Amino acid sequence: MTITPNRDINYVLTFGINIRAISTLQPDFLCHSDHLGIVFDIDLQTFFDSKYSDVYTLSPRLLTSGNLKSVFSYIKYVSAQIKQRKLVEKVQVLFNKTTSPSSAFTVTDAKTLNKIDNHFKDIMLAGKRHCSGRKQ
Repeated sequence: MTITPNRDINYVLTFGINIRAISTLQPDFLCHSDHLGIVFDIDLQTFFDSKYSDVYTLSPRLLTSGNLKSVFSYIKYVSAQIKQRKLVEKVQVLFNKTTSPSSAFTVTDAKTLNKIDNHFKDIMLAGKRHCSGRKQ
């Protein structure tokens, strides 16, 4: 905004943000400018409020191999890899953060969760290759 009547130079569009009040600041005379500063009083509780779905467990899928030796070998391999990388403990730490009302889930936590997911995927694919009986 400017102090020049009926002349707007900038616009601020808000959508879905609860603005409590809007005020203008005095012109900056030191800079010999007619620009006015604008102050928005934003309801931060509403602005940063988020809704998340409940954390739930998917029902397990059965392995479709008819070769029991291969299935047991796969389960043994995958379980050992998960234990070695301490993935259950890492997931538990993130789960505790999401369920604690005094904790915030950060960008770093999201990156950690994606890394854990990639570890699970890599372990399962390696387990499939390891136990398929086919030499790569």
